[in-house]
Formats: sequence, C-alpha cells, structure tokens
Amino acid sequence: MPTTSLSTPVTVTVAGQLVGAAGLVVQWISAPNLFASFGFPPGLFYVLGAAAIVLLNRRSNWAP
Repeated sequence: MPTTSLSTPVTVTVAGQLVGAAGLVVQWISAPNLFASFGFPPGLFYVLGAAAIVLLNRRSNWAP
C-alpha cells in the first residue's frame, strides 16, 4: 500500500510554490489596476498548476 506522506523535497517545493502564489495574490490586492485586462494575475494558474503537478507526480522516479 502506498504511503500518503510527502517527502521533504516535495514539501519544500510545494511550500515554495504556495508562497509564490501568495505573493501574486498580494500583488493583485495592492495594484488591481495592473491586471484589469485579465481580472487577476494569470501567473497564479501557472504556479498553482506546477504545485499540482508536483503533488500528483510525487511517486514518480523524477520527482523531487
């Protein structure tokens, strides 16, 4: 049966990506007019998507 605990590198990687996402949200809150054409920072999708990829592939050979 596979374990559900995360390795230290995966935890650190996902935590760093969540901090980056939080930074994008802070930028959005502080200057929403910079993102008027899209409504919110599109980089948020990329950062959260990368975090999802790391979490979903955490058991593969190349995962951190």
